[in-house]
Amino acid sequence: MTETAPGSPAEDFLALVDAREGHFGLESGHHGELWLGLDGLFAEPRRVAPLVERLGLALRRYDVAAVCGPLVGGAFLAQSVARSLNVGFAFTERITPQGGEGLYRARYRLPPALAPRVRGRRVAIVDDVMSAGSAARCTYEELRAHGAIPAAVGALLVLGSLGSEFFAGRDVPVVAVGSRPYRAWDPAACPLCVSGVPLEPVARPGAVLETARLSLRELTVEDAAFMRALLNEPSWLRFIGDRGVRTVDDAREYLLRGPIESYQRHGFGMYLVERKGDAAPIGICGLVKRDALEDVDVGFALFPAFWGSGYAYEAASAVVRFAKNALGLRRIIAVTAPDNAGSIRVLEKLGMTFEKMVRLSADDVEICQYANGREPDAVRKEAEQSS
Repeated sequence: MTETAPGSPAEDFLALVDAREGHFGLESGHHGELWLGLDGLFAEPRRVAPLVERLGLALRRYDVAAVCGPLVGGAFLAQSVARSLNVGFAFTERITPQGGEGLYRARYRLPPALAPRVRGRRVAIVDDVMSAGSAARCTYEELRAHGAIPAAVGALLVLGSLGSEFFAGRDVPVVAVGSRPYRAWDPAACPLCVSGVPLEPVARPGAVLETARLSLRELTVEDAAFMRALLNEPSWLRFIGDRGVRTVDDAREYLLRGPIESYQRHGFGMYLVERKGDAAPIGICGLVKRDALEDVDVGFALFPAFWGSGYAYEAASAVVRFAKNALGLRRIIAVTAPDNAGSIRVLEKLGMTFEKMVRLSADDVEICQYANGREPDAVRKEAEQSS
């Protein structure tokens, strides 16, 4: 049972954050339909101060000696609430096990220097938002392991009942400034997965998308050896072109000036595609904004060993949905060599159709442009004038 603090409703909190609907992989391992961008919540403390004050007042009755929150947002909140209650402050930091599947795999660690400050004391656990409660329940277990007495859990917003049910089963009261219904599913029972909606693993740094068999993440300079190998594949050289990348240092420079710069400039780029089962890097797929083209295009390139298994379509279809649903791109194109039959089959399967021949520079040969979605204004006007 969640006790809601008097005052501002959940909508007031949601007005302070970037909320969007979709298909998201949560830290707990569950899949959810709503994601809240919380990075800027405490950037302007005065905006969130009234909600923090309400939470502090609601927690005062539990007579705690310290307030503890998981990094990052929970720790900021814990510090503010601790100050309002004139009690001690502590935090836990996330440690995520590598590999494997399942629910509640994340772990949170209490820094050794803080352990004596909570031992034998009543502690309130707080987090900015609690849905499945992964961070809060891990902090609860860590505090108990160090002899603390978790007296209450507080949040600015509680989504659904999964987290609250965990604490109710341990007789720990949950206090929230606001609450609202929320649907989260075990991956095996997720209706969005059944419908083929690509998963955004937003709780994992660098991760962008997940499909049934693949994971897409941002490229880094640590992927230089992989990139050098892909750029020198005969199929890449034939259908895409020679980028002059011969060494690992060349590949690092290519990554910095290409995908990594695109992430910073546009908010998207080409992503590394990994097979989930064995984490094998099989190629790249993503979005490119070229100076020579009006629209953003989807691109993909896999090592030949992974052709013929449907991976290119699986990755590209997820990227196209991501572009439309998350980035709001109404029109997406693709370019390919006229004799690249495999690439053309994937584009047609994506629902794209041939539009025209284009050159990416004055010296380049003509290549095919395929399009999906609404026509650009220029094309539509041209069609109207010729009718």
